[in-house]
Amino acid sequence: LFLAVFLNAALSQKLQISRAYGGYLLSVVQNDKIMLQSPVEGLWSISTEWRDNWPYNWQHIQPSRVDTTGDWLIVQGTLQLPQGEWQVRDAYRVEEGRIRCLRRWEWRGEQTLDQVTLSVRWLTPTADSRPFLPGILYYGNPSGYKNGAGNVAWYQSKPGDIGIFEEHRYPMPFALAEWQQDGTTHGAALHSVPSPVYGGNLYDQWWSLGLATTYNNTELTLLSGPVGYNRQQGQVKALQEKPLPYQDTWMKVRPGTVIEKTYYLETFAAPGPGTAFQKPVHTSIELFKPFYAEDLPAFDEIIKLKYQFLQSRWIEDLDYAGFNMYPPQYAPKIV
Repeated sequence: LFLAVFLNAALSQKLQISRAYGGYLLSVVQNDKIMLQSPVEGLWSISTEWRDNWPYNWQHIQPSRVDTTGDWLIVQGTLQLPQGEWQVRDAYRVEEGRIRCLRRWEWRGEQTLDQVTLSVRWLTPTADSRPFLPGILYYGNPSGYKNGAGNVAWYQSKPGDIGIFEEHRYPMPFALAEWQQDGTTHGAALHSVPSPVYGGNLYDQWWSLGLATTYNNTELTLLSGPVGYNRQQGQVKALQEKPLPYQDTWMKVRPGTVIEKTYYLETFAAPGPGTAFQKPVHTSIELFKPFYAEDLPAFDEIIKLKYQFLQSRWIEDLDYAGFNMYPPQYAPKIV
């Protein structure tokens, strides 16, 4: 049963919602082809245990309610645990040819939950996707793998491959999967707004971003901390010739906690193999505006303030004169 579609006419991209598997299945459709789809087991997945350096005992949640408010599509669901109830909600809207999502988790239990992992998961239609993670993985790094598999991150698009890294390690926070279908190169990107993990078990724990390959799909994913690469879980690329363990990255969630995460989905046809990364690079620049300077002082104001500062450092005595490197309470050092 087809329920709702949000269109972007210029790019023919739409978010399609249909009844399936006792709930609702969400699909990002481009020119009548499914480019991304929510997992069959549920739109939301929450892990409630930790085993072998990785989330364990995943609980999946199907949407139970769908609403529209203005331009927003709202889907909601609940998860009953022995300790209480999770309430989850997604809000979707098309913005500039991209699908924006604000995901919200609310823990309404009376006990603090330990060893929790939250997630965002979207599946491509094939496992034979080539990954691109800015500054980390260029289509699997096959050359680096041949020159020393322990020296670089690599990815062979085989079941069990993972490439999930802390968001703050990305120069541009997106994960891209590229694949061939019917003679056309397709791409799907998950853009994240980076953020630290509220209630993270480790100091300065951040959300992680990347992808994983199963037997049937490539999964674009966000996790509330877990990382891994080169088929090793709980490892980060921090040393020259081997990984560095980075483990126990779960969350502790207190009663009444509300957590939100913003991300964007983008699907498109690319000019050819090896080119799909180009579009999300430009999208990332548009989203985060690294060249934005409108709220910074004007050039004339900067010059004026620098001149005033220089005047404050001018010192002179019988045998010297010049600008002091240090504030006046310290011994003068002319520069």
